[in-house]
Amino acid sequence: MIVAGNPYYNVGKEIFKIYPDAVFCSRNSGYNLTTKDNKLKFAEQSLKHDIVLIVSALKDFHIIDLYDTVYNHCIEKNHKPHIITIGSTIDRLSNGNGRLYATEKRALRDHTINLNLNSHRNGGPKTTLLSFGMLENMKKKFPNNKCISLELVGYYIKWIVEQPRHININEINIDPLQDQFWHTE
Repeated sequence: MIVAGNPYYNVGKEIFKIYPDAVFCSRNSGYNLTTKDNKLKFAEQSLKHDIVLIVSALKDFHIIDLYDTVYNHCIEKNHKPHIITIGSTIDRLSNGNGRLYATEKRALRDHTINLNLNSHRNGGPKTTLLSFGMLENMKKKFPNNKCISLELVGYYIKWIVEQPRHININEINIDPLQDQFWHTE
């Protein structure tokens, strides 16, 4: 497994707990994944792995460009890994706040669907988009919101990875319910 993410931070840290032998690529390990050269370097490294996990919180559409670079490099080299990308359920919202984040996540979702359909028809890599709502690392910013634990994110990624080879889970959206009713036993 190769991971675009930091093994010491947020989702990457949870992945490291589950997959300590995974190769992690982030600024921490000399990969600035916002540069074209490092995206290509990551894509080249991806050819050595059956699982490519993109968990980096890259903005300014760099996550889509990284994903596209990896996918197309795999197509060119006839490599068929399972590419799993972490999105956000904010991609379903338009709240008029003027932030680009929701638009980026919507574009990631749309592009994942596009590449997924291409793979189904043309035999490319498996692709999965795993989108989460509010994660616990945002609790300080949104103290009144119910959040999903990073440990649970790791669990779902592991669950996706362990699915049978001939099955592809195209997309999953997971949100924490905000109604207190669901948080009592």
